[in-house]
Amino acid sequence: MVVNGISSSSQSLIPIFTGEKYEFWSIKMKTLFKSQGVWELVEEGFVDQASSNEEVEKLKKIKKKDAKALCFIQQAVHDTIFSRIAAATTSSQAWKILKKEFQGSAKVITVKLQTYRREFETLSMKSNESIQTYLSRVSSLVNQMKSYGEDISEEIVVAKVLRSLTPKFEHVVVAIEESHDLWVVFEEEDVKEVKEEVEIEEDQMKRNKIGYFCAITAESQVIRKLIVVKSRRMKITKQVLQKKMTMRILDSGCSNHMSEIRSLFKELDESKKSDVRLGDNKKIQVEGRGTVRIRTSQGNAKILEDVMFVPSLSHNLLSIRQLMISGYSISFDDGFCTIRSKKSGQTIATVPMTNNKMFPLEVSMVEKCAMVASSDNDTRLWH
Repeated sequence: MVVNGISSSSQSLIPIFTGEKYEFWSIKMKTLFKSQGVWELVEEGFVDQASSNEEVEKLKKIKKKDAKALCFIQQAVHDTIFSRIAAATTSSQAWKILKKEFQGSAKVITVKLQTYRREFETLSMKSNESIQTYLSRVSSLVNQMKSYGEDISEEIVVAKVLRSLTPKFEHVVVAIEESHDLWVVFEEEDVKEVKEEVEIEEDQMKRNKIGYFCAITAESQVIRKLIVVKSRRMKITKQVLQKKMTMRILDSGCSNHMSEIRSLFKELDESKKSDVRLGDNKKIQVEGRGTVRIRTSQGNAKILEDVMFVPSLSHNLLSIRQLMISGYSISFDDGFCTIRSKKSGQTIATVPMTNNKMFPLEVSMVEKCAMVASSDNDTRLWH
């Protein structure tokens, strides 16, 4: 049934605005307008002017479509709100009245966006929070930002989620970041394969009547399996993942060693939070300081003290300044960075520069230079 050009199915889909959660209501209304082909009229309005018979006929059709859009808006607000738009003669007028009152002026929108941006920057997963709940929080905040005109890409959202998961999901972050395609989406076939594997395991457990306590939650197990499935297809080997853990980028701009991998910390004082700037003047959030213990390919332990925990980093950073204070000389020549002991003159490591002008130092490179054999204090060289 059609009433005033509006089908009964369309009427049933109209969300009612009561004065709360305008941002969500406006998103629903935009979708409705687009489905009816009237969004451009609502957003931009129209010029009520015609100079020829042809233009007069065209204007009549436009006005009819606009009346349809205005009818949508009028039906989509509660009686307590309707008085605000009762005098509006076009859909654009009514829409702008509601937008100005409930979304705010340009200044108000700017302030709200700044608040949402800060909230997005500091957003992190709670220790007892499920993946689904956390993603819902992220999605809700992103939608609020978009409703205020923020242009935030899917890549930025994915990157934020990856670096703000709790430590038990670090395998997810490592696997995806080390893949050739950072913005991996778990496709339907991946989920299907994982579901089949989980069902097989559960069936085996039931047949064997095995009961045990598993420290890894079912949710974590499923995500781990998704990574395994995707890793098979993308040929992410164990060696590649391990490289992430042992790789350090030599950085002349940072005053302290830094790591983004929480599980590397033997001890971590999360009360020592601060803001620091890197050499490129980028400001980052430090979520704590502690001691990192690294085991080399030879089985020897290396300890880094006063290491900053910075979840937003994409690589671990070794501070050149801190190395020099600790008794090492650093020289750069012909695309190589050479680290030497000032005391013995021994070359600790020679690091070649990569194509993107970074100096990645692997613990195994230091090991090859017989660093461990030089003195009793070598286990604490990076302090």
